[in-house]
Amino acid sequence: MNPQNKINHNDFQELHKHQGSENYEVIEIFDEKFEIRGDILVDKQNQNIIEYGYKEQKLERSIYQTKRITSLGKEIDVIDNSYKTLKDGTIILGGEYLTWAINGDTTRQKFVDPFTNEEIEDTYEFTAKEKDHGKWLEKFEELYTKAQYIYIYI
Repeated sequence: MNPQNKINHNDFQELHKHQGSENYEVIEIFDEKFEIRGDILVDKQNQNIIEYGYKEQKLERSIYQTKRITSLGKEIDVIDNSYKTLKDGTIILGGEYLTWAINGDTTRQKFVDPFTNEEIEDTYEFTAKEKDHGKWLEKFEELYTKAQYIYIYI
């Protein structure tokens, strides 16, 4: 790089400190104490953005939020205590999930035992009744080929 073309970075403000101009404004989506985690999801159909962030608390529990905003940054709604947002917009909340980012529904759904189709009350305490590995593989292949989206958590 030519030394004459060197940019002095001190001439520029950090984006979150900039006041904007007549052509644009800088808005805060999360409080500056929040850390943005994960990918930003874009709902192309509705032109919304879905973002996940958390604020670590030293003595208290951390605060987790997922926000849905317009492409211009206006907040549509927010949910607290989200854990993981999948690429299709499904939000995992420990042993439950919800489809809020997809359709605005905040109803917590339970996972289902693939053999009995019964809701699993506590995913951490769940013990499968089916022990045959061959049947598990067969059920996995059946559900895998039907699935529109696959998420693997290890």
